Amino acid sequence: MENTQITGTRKRPVRTVCSKLMAPFKELYHVFRDDIGLKMLFSDAKNTLKRAGSFVLGNAMVLPFYVLGHEAIHAASYKLLGKGVDYLGLRKELGGGLLEKIFPFISSNVNEFEENVLGAAGSFMNGSPLESLVGSSAPFILTPLGIMLMRKAGKQGSRFREGIGFLIATAPLRNPFDFCSISGALGLEGIEKHLAAGALMASAYVGSYYIANGLEALLKKIKKDKKVQEKEEKPERLRGILSSAKHLAAVALVSLSLAYVGQPDHPMRIPPKQKERNTKEVQDLYNTQQYERTLELVQQEPVKFQKYPEQFRKEIKIMAYAALISRGQRTEETALSDIPPELHNRFYFHLLLLQVSNKEYAEARKTSEKIDRDKLNDNEKQTVDYHRDIIHKTLDTKSF
Repeated sequence: MENTQITGTRKRPVRTVCSKLMAPFKELYHVFRDDIGLKMLFSDAKNTLKRAGSFVLGNAMVLPFYVLGHEAIHAASYKLLGKGVDYLGLRKELGGGLLEKIFPFISSNVNEFEENVLGAAGSFMNGSPLESLVGSSAPFILTPLGIMLMRKAGKQGSRFREGIGFLIATAPLRNPFDFCSISGALGLEGIEKHLAAGALMASAYVGSYYIANGLEALLKKIKKDKKVQEKEEKPERLRGILSSAKHLAAVALVSLSLAYVGQPDHPMRIPPKQKERNTKEVQDLYNTQQYERTLELVQQEPVKFQKYPEQFRKEIKIMAYAALISRGQRTEETALSDIPPELHNRFYFHLLLLQVSNKEYAEARKTSEKIDRDKLNDNEKQTVDYHRDIIHKTLDTKSF
């Protein structure tokens, strides 16, 4: 008798735990079977397809804003951890091209930071495992809210809003990249890293499910008219449309606000491929003697973006000024006021080369006297000495 009781006691907790672990996934199953009506696909195909279409439309319309909000939370968490945010972006196909024209801190070149992703945000600064854990998992604070929205919309019969909630709710189950980052930060590699990521994905969703349960229970206690809420009738068509638009607008507003909070807080590093294209564009302008346009591009560089490699930007600016002075289109004083003092020697070096090339030997002699030879490297010293010899020989010959 005593043994039978012990055996029964051992089995019951196992069944309870399994039931609780499976409950979140059963809920998703019932969304498709009952709410969308897949169980009636053949007996009532028209209504099933109509509900499914509305559900998918809700998914599709909220996707760009959710992705942006997700990445913005990553970026905001990096800021809170004291790490620099270097990029925040959304694919062009999801509207990134349009958004970057309105909000300069959003980039559409996400695949040059991360391959095959819908959005990207991050820092080039290496962090501790704890920082990586917090930064990678931060966006999933939205998951319980998505579950609550999905449930509420399901009860009200709005498949569009249910689709919005479903997309937000199931984010942990569709995002192996973040969880691989977490397991990698924990020191796991290879197959262990991917198995751990899978376990973390399931755990995040199960945990969010029970957090949503707790929040709903708390809200029911707060609401005085909870019984009225439970008996609320299905909204009329116009009311449903307005409610759906309100939810979509709220998601859009929140995601853009988060993007503003998480925007890069120091000059953004443009991807190497984009920098190469930018550099080639400016170099081609300089090579075709379009010096005004060359100078304009590097002078009007937006504060939040480093469009060119830093050394190239400095050099091309100096060279453009030197060319314009040689043509008489700029004065030396204007150039020196726009060029940092530590680069004045470089400026005179390039001006000397141009003046000798243009056979402006008198001006070249004055320029050569302003060059501090000790601040040049060996090759540049040889170049300056060679040009000084040309100047002296030419001017001495003319004097004779």
